[in-house]
Amino acid sequence: MRYLIAIVFCFTFSGISQAQFGVNGKFLSPQNNWQVNLTNTNQERTIQLFDQGWSAGVDYWFRLKNKRIEFLPELNYAQLNNSQEDYSENKASIYSFFFNTNIYFLDFAGDCDCPTWSKEGPTLKKGLFLQLSPGISYWDASVGTGDDVFANRPVAFSIGGGLGFDLGISDLVTITPVVNARYFPEVSIENMPRDQEAGNFLTAESASPLFWSAGLRLGFRLDGARY
Repeated sequence: MRYLIAIVFCFTFSGISQAQFGVNGKFLSPQNNWQVNLTNTNQERTIQLFDQGWSAGVDYWFRLKNKRIEFLPELNYAQLNNSQEDYSENKASIYSFFFNTNIYFLDFAGDCDCPTWSKEGPTLKKGLFLQLSPGISYWDASVGTGDDVFANRPVAFSIGGGLGFDLGISDLVTITPVVNARYFPEVSIENMPRDQEAGNFLTAESASPLFWSAGLRLGFRLDGARY
């Protein structure tokens, strides 16, 4: 296995040295995820299982030759948690592959060799894009409190969409603010405590999480012979 990892590492970085790649970071706001009833507190109430998070990713860039559609397949890691002190062991690590597709709908037929256009200054027409992003994720979730912590590791598909704007700082570096949403049609967390007499409990084993996010991508272009 370690030899396979080394081979993948070498091929990846030999390709990156002649192309464009990027790194990104985002704040996540999970919505519509699992509901938890807190029954062993002074006042019964319902909370979201996960209420905050962040993510980081690395991507590789390529594009269509004659149309401004760009592809950025991405490996992503996200961390979710819950800030409730009385149900403090909720957390999830999410390992994902996203196939990001950026469509520059205001300059679809343009011949922009980005980020060379940074010399002209950023413009709305050249820099604004719509992003579509199907993905698959492996969830490593822990749910519970105290000694009653349960682990689940489901795999789930998702679809994302958003808007971004490229700011070409130089021929080498591009900064891209991005806002988007990602929807998981179904993620199941099984074997969770659901007996009301046991105290805190999940109201359902499956949910359809929706993540709102905002962040920045830092893009690097190392194929200097092309600009």
